[in-house]
Amino acid sequence: QNRKPYSEFWYYLSVNEAGAVIISHFSLAKINLFFEQFTVDFGIYLPDGTTHYYSQSYVRSEVESESDRFHIKLRENTLGGTLESQRLQIKDDNVAVDLRFDSEVPAYRDGDGRIYLDKGKQDYMDVTYQPAMRVEGDITIGEQRIQWRGWGYADHVRQTFIPTEFAGRLYAFRVKMGDLFISSLDYFTNPGIQPRRLPSLMVTYKDRIIHVGHDYHLEETATYEDSERGISVPSGFRLSGKSGTFEISCSVVGKLLQRVDLLSTMGTFKRSILSFAGVSSFDYIFSEDVECRVASSEVSGLFSGKGVLEVVQ
Repeated sequence: QNRKPYSEFWYYLSVNEAGAVIISHFSLAKINLFFEQFTVDFGIYLPDGTTHYYSQSYVRSEVESESDRFHIKLRENTLGGTLESQRLQIKDDNVAVDLRFDSEVPAYRDGDGRIYLDKGKQDYMDVTYQPAMRVEGDITIGEQRIQWRGWGYADHVRQTFIPTEFAGRLYAFRVKMGDLFISSLDYFTNPGIQPRRLPSLMVTYKDRIIHVGHDYHLEETATYEDSERGISVPSGFRLSGKSGTFEISCSVVGKLLQRVDLLSTMGTFKRSILSFAGVSSFDYIFSEDVECRVASSEVSGLFSGKGVLEVVQ
């Protein structure tokens, strides 16, 4: 990986019983021969509107990662365990996070997990999904201690490119409604890259996956207007699909929780060069009211709940 970009990301999401949301990324990225970025970020969004967002970059000497076991450490922030159970620990001056993510459904890789983006099979992304996780632990914000209990999702992505070079938009949606969990991940690729859309839909029920598919319809129904950037960002949609005995139809309506500049931890000089080169990346995080109708041999009915949509563009 000496000459081309390479990035590796660990992503964790949880929604607790009160509707609070936490999202965290551990990121190791080599952008080009001159720039690399090692970051931890997390956001906490409470039902009363209180938010706390933290993002910090690190130098290579502060990074530990191992190939023979699940262990990543960026200074005092750690992530480790097994595919079945992981512990997430993050600290800053005002917040301490200590959460355990336990799988209800086995980790999943679509096919062999590797998606090639070119005929020569030089550019790829590897994705390992961990849907429908149980999450427990503690979060301390100043003097406030929150005993956390809820559902979660995690994934691990390795790719030989920086996402904004490949995808004009990344669309990631997750929700758990009782025993039903839904994850939708869509890459809308830049002009000149085929296919123009890489969709992936996963549905689990209780302790098993009941559907994985790539042929479904996504219709945007609402947008958030980012006046600073002069763009519209999808904030609501309808999702529908049918495959064999499985059928799904969802209505999703969202409210912005946070707009994050993913390059904000870089120094002014690095950011100015990347901006001149046209490199930018923003994450728009929405809380979503979700209603889904599902029909399958395993479960049928109308489900509703709170989900999270992230749009990166």
